[in-house]
Amino acid sequence: MTQDDNPLIERCIKKDPLAWAELVRRYSNLIGLSIANIFKKYSFPYSRSDVDDVRQNLLISIWKDGKLNTIKNRREISYWIAVSSGNMALDYMRSRSTKERYDTLSMHESPGESLLNELAESLPSGKPTPLDEAHRKEISKSLNLFLEDLPHSERIIAKLNIFHEMTYDQIARITHRPIGTVSSAAKRARDELRRRLKKYLQ
Repeated sequence: MTQDDNPLIERCIKKDPLAWAELVRRYSNLIGLSIANIFKKYSFPYSRSDVDDVRQNLLISIWKDGKLNTIKNRREISYWIAVSSGNMALDYMRSRSTKERYDTLSMHESPGESLLNELAESLPSGKPTPLDEAHRKEISKSLNLFLEDLPHSERIIAKLNIFHEMTYDQIARITHRPIGTVSSAAKRARDELRRRLKKYLQ
């Protein structure tokens, strides 16, 4: 069962130190997992201290810049934190390396944008034709409708599993749901997404 974070967020916005300590306690693991997942995804050699550095940078940024006040849907704060953690990890990698280009993917992209890029590879090379652009728009619309159609509780699971590649165990810990519930919801979402995009993947 998820916790109601609205009162806690309001207190954090007002710079209540006790509320901030509680927010950090609740979401410290999620932040660490999200950072580590991005490091692994890009084969970035990291240590625990790297994860701790990024986590600290993120928390300082949220506190100093009042970023909690920008959250549009507070029921999805877990997803917002996961995305923000991923962005901070990408920034950290860029600052640490000049040999690799890690800016090919931005976590600020709309949900499913990385999938759109993969699907685009199947289109003819060269300048996109009007038909290619039409297909991309159709795919983007299908992805957004897919997410909107999901119940709120399953939308978070789908986003974390499909678009951020988190494991069922990680999501269960983040959402405070049984791993069986997470597994079932993620599989249903994947099957439905596959069905909707079938004609584009053939």
